[in-house]
Amino acid sequence: MSKTIFKLFAIAGISCFLIIFWWLNPKVQSLLDKSNYLLELGLLEEAESYREQAGALNDWTLPIATIGFIFALTSVLYFFTYGFITHDKTK
Repeated sequence: MSKTIFKLFAIAGISCFLIIFWWLNPKVQSLLDKSNYLLELGLLEEAESYREQAGALNDWTLPIATIGFIFALTSVLYFFTYGFITHDKTK
């Protein structure tokens, strides 16, 4: 039972990092690119709105990474401490 829980922790930790690298960072970069394009067109208010959205979204990077690190670290420590395979001696 506990091994299943720690496997779920490992999956949750890995998925946190995947969310950051494949969704959050490209989304922030896209918003900043839109903001730069709007600045070139002279639409300052809308460009500032996109920058604020990118900043607010970027603020979530550290908490998500911290949660993912904690989940992954507990799983790794558990598996190195207790092993990956159960050693049943009953046959």
